[in-house]
Amino acid sequence: MGISGTFSAQTPQNDRMKAKHEKLKTDKLDARKVELQLTGGLQAFKKFMDENKVCADLESVTFFDNSIEVDDHNVPVSGKQFYFPLKFFIMSGENKNEKPLIDIDLNSIIYYSRFLYAMKEPLLFNKKSKKEIYRFTWLRTFHHPVTIRIEKDGETCLLYWKLSDGEGGYDPGKVITDKSKPVDIKIWQELKSMLQKMDFWHMNRIPQGITVDGSKWILEGAEPEQYRVVDLSSPEANDFYYTCLFLLNQTDLGINKEEIY
Repeated sequence: MGISGTFSAQTPQNDRMKAKHEKLKTDKLDARKVELQLTGGLQAFKKFMDENKVCADLESVTFFDNSIEVDDHNVPVSGKQFYFPLKFFIMSGENKNEKPLIDIDLNSIIYYSRFLYAMKEPLLFNKKSKKEIYRFTWLRTFHHPVTIRIEKDGETCLLYWKLSDGEGGYDPGKVITDKSKPVDIKIWQELKSMLQKMDFWHMNRIPQGITVDGSKWILEGAEPEQYRVVDLSSPEANDFYYTCLFLLNQTDLGINKEEIY
């Protein structure tokens, strides 16, 4: 299900989209209050990042940051904490004067982080851990938000899943399902095989823009020495799509086929 056409001015969906866009604008003003459009290329951007102590090493694969305040479950204390290293949300191009322009997809960072924080999910990038973790966050515009996290610690594998009563395109709502269960090592091995097939650790995210009538599929991976996040809007039936569905199928959420988009 892709992005549909425009809504008429009289529809409730149009009013909700306006509210969504206003919320994003407000969040953007509140988020760190820094100017994120830079000219002069990558060196200027690196200098900016260094000065603001935000992910200074753009080539890094680990992003440990003990300065982030978290609780005992590694959930941020502040709702304004980003859930992702900014490196993965860098956008580059040229402005109308053909000068280099580097920006950050701040809308997506704020949008995703707001839902993960509301669902009391842990950060995956900030602390060194012996665990291997993958998390699928599923934000469908008109359906309940979902997070599914699988963790391997030694030979033990645990699956966690949550569902909130909000809507993925609007407000997170409150968590109404919060479950976990052990899973067989064969499930983990099958997941790893699927991740290898899709070449997850070498995938780069492509800026998708705001989804009007679709969904966001966000897949994160955290291993002892690396972290990555990839997101797609209403993906086609490809390896990424089937890997996320594989995680969904390990839960008891029982999502109807027509609600999978």
